Amino acid sequence: MSIRSKIALASLVAVTLVWTVLAALSYTATGILLDVTSRALFSAATNEISLQIESSYQPVQNTTVLLADSRLVAATDLNERLESLPLLVGMLQQHHEALAIQVGYDNGDYFIVRKLLEPTLRERLGAPPEAGYTVDHFRGDRASEPLRSFYSNALARLGEMPLTGDGYDPRVRPWYRDAQASHSVTTTAPYVFYFMREIGVTIGKRSADGRAVVATDLALNSISRYLSRQRVTPGTEVLLRGGNGIIAWSGDDVLLETGDELRQRRLSDFDRPLFKALSAGQSLPGWLIHREPIAFAGAEALELVIAVPEHELMAEFSGIRRQVLLYAFVLLIPLVPFAWWLASRLTRSIRELHAAVEAVDRESFELTLPPVRGNDEVGALNLALGAMSDALRHYIADLEVATQARQKLESELDIARRIQMDLVPGGGELAASIGRDQLYACLRPARAVGGDLYEMQALDDGRYFLAVGDVSDKGMPAALFMSRAVALAKMLAPAAGSAAALLEALNTELVKGNESCMFITLFCGFYEPETGTLQFSCAGHNPPVYIGDDGPQLLELDSGTALGVFEGVIYHDQQMTLASGEELCVYTDGITEAFNTRREEFSEQRLLGVLSSAESEQGSARGHGESILQAVTAFAAGAAQSDDITLMILRRH
Repeated sequence: MSIRSKIALASLVAVTLVWTVLAALSYTATGILLDVTSRALFSAATNEISLQIESSYQPVQNTTVLLADSRLVAATDLNERLESLPLLVGMLQQHHEALAIQVGYDNGDYFIVRKLLEPTLRERLGAPPEAGYTVDHFRGDRASEPLRSFYSNALARLGEMPLTGDGYDPRVRPWYRDAQASHSVTTTAPYVFYFMREIGVTIGKRSADGRAVVATDLALNSISRYLSRQRVTPGTEVLLRGGNGIIAWSGDDVLLETGDELRQRRLSDFDRPLFKALSAGQSLPGWLIHREPIAFAGAEALELVIAVPEHELMAEFSGIRRQVLLYAFVLLIPLVPFAWWLASRLTRSIRELHAAVEAVDRESFELTLPPVRGNDEVGALNLALGAMSDALRHYIADLEVATQARQKLESELDIARRIQMDLVPGGGELAASIGRDQLYACLRPARAVGGDLYEMQALDDGRYFLAVGDVSDKGMPAALFMSRAVALAKMLAPAAGSAAALLEALNTELVKGNESCMFITLFCGFYEPETGTLQFSCAGHNPPVYIGDDGPQLLELDSGTALGVFEGVIYHDQQMTLASGEELCVYTDGITEAFNTRREEFSEQRLLGVLSSAESEQGSARGHGESILQAVTAFAAGAAQSDDITLMILRRH
């Protein structure tokens, strides 16, 4: 993709990002505005509903208080109580929500006046069609039969009927007990009035002498009508509920359950997703739900729930948001072609340079550059490319010379490696028989050539000269020093009387002309295969591992100084005899000091562990040697080989 395409694409991305940010901000702003607006609306609706409930309740409460101080509470028979009938009817007519006024006396007498508003209520109470009120009277001692009287709206007596078998006792009713236990006005929790089939509360107040309680049944159906007028939007649901169920609702469904029992309907009784969620105490996606307790005089706290469809409340906000985003899109989209035109002007010189680079000679790297069009970064780049082309041609010429020299050196190193491997028996890996015994030796240089050595030489007297050594350095200097040491050892071995004598003679020769102070550690000996006897001496080399009946263990040595450092060093002969099945493992520190990627050493302990496992397998000398080499390789796990590795294993038949 060209730079101007990238600039145009970047401008498109920038426009998209700006538009996205604007959209996000508008969504956030409308969300905040929605939250603030909804809170304000909910608060206003809650206050209005609370005032409406209070306005319905307070006048009835005041009326109940007045009646508690009237002569009605002192009346002792039906006639005296009927004298207050005009007053009670007047109060019922004045307060539309009041359905009945009742008085309970401490002797069990009961007197109630009910309004007859609907034909169904008249039918349930057995009243004639023209009846406007009923009066029920009970004597607590049941000296006379309970009686229900019917009156017209003008208070003309229309008839009466006995209430046989009615065991109603006001003293056990909640409104009576609550009022007797309090000196102030009491209000029951909302419940269902059995005869009126209405949900309401009963407001009670005891008389001053405590011998009677006056109570007014207050219907709450007017609240439902008021709630329906408080809808914030057409789809708003407003409901008032208490512990027994729904008290008022802005909807049209009946709030009473008339199945096996007459009760208030609960939220779970409605097959509406919103009501199901409210019943479970959960929110519903797409709805703004507000809950707030409302104190209702002395009754238990009620809960007001206002649920508004979010899309209805957001309708106006969404329109404004769409207009803002549309205007932003119309203003921002022309920036893309303008960015393309500007990018074309700015990148002209760069395109010309690119074309020149594309046409470069792949062998000579000569550039035909366009003219410098300005004193800016592109002009500086033009000059830099010209200078780079000249420098690159010189570098290529130098690189060709260096490559030829490197190839020549690699060829010489390869020849040196082959020559060095030819100096040790087997060319770097030897598996041989010494009589009936087995010998395995291996050399792995860390570089092209190395400083480790091993030697196995058969002598005329039937013995074998064995040696393993490690030069102090690596690479070509160590390889040359190793070659000199091997040649001298081969020359001195046939005439040496012992291993110590050989080391002393070899040290004398290596000290001569050793201006670089290189040295070599060496373990060597003369082995008699007929007897299994090894007469050996050590010049500063790692102690070999002896594998006998007790398992592998490091051999205790009287080790001398490394060869090539000091003149006149005395070395000591030692001797051991290998029994059947026993082994001797001689190695260089390239094994024990092999590092893994965590810079941990392979160590003598791991070597002993490998030999212990290999010895238990009862394998050959070659098999045990290969086990050691594989273990070292696996331990290094990809780390570069840090030193030359040399190993020799002698196994007695």
